[in-house]
Amino acid sequence: MLSTISYNLSKQLEIMSSCIDGKKMEKPTKFTFSNGRIAQAVRVQHIEELPAGLHELGLHSGQPVLVLIGGASKMDTEAMNRVRAFFAQMLVPVVVALGGFVIDGDTDTGVMQLMGQAQAITHGAFPLIGVAATGKVATPDMSTPPPRAAQLEPHHTHFVLVPGTSWGDESPWMSHVADVLSAGANSVTVTCQRLARGNC
Repeated sequence: MLSTISYNLSKQLEIMSSCIDGKKMEKPTKFTFSNGRIAQAVRVQHIEELPAGLHELGLHSGQPVLVLIGGASKMDTEAMNRVRAFFAQMLVPVVVALGGFVIDGDTDTGVMQLMGQAQAITHGAFPLIGVAATGKVATPDMSTPPPRAAQLEPHHTHFVLVPGTSWGDESPWMSHVADVLSAGANSVTVTCQRLARGNC
């Protein structure tokens, strides 16, 4: 009886959170990349939509989360190789063992690109969720991308596209996504700094 009530309340909350200001949240879509990879994506306009949006992507709360932050403008090839190996050999096995998620900024540059490549090296062993401002990225379904838009990293398994036209607009959303997914579990943030030397 209690489980039925809990289920019904959960479904009602999903319906309520998918309707903000009288507008129904967009349904998830699929992105197909030139490398043949397919990712699930959802566009949200309000923080309240995140629980329903993530649920629609098949991502369920209560799992450990690793949030990856950093750039790569000064990282040389040798440093990138070291960081990629660190991700694939050290971070990814821990995430996989814990059944966790990785969240990052999802563009095809820097540490996001390296984590995407680590995801490919490990044969998609974990959900890699990219969060990006819609006004700064080019998605496969766009006929006219924003000016100077960045490409999405094609090894991510899921994308959450949020409002914004400037770099950094996605940052608070990454925290919110992590909060929703890690509810009742642990989360940790890894920040890559001193990128000229390839250190995280």
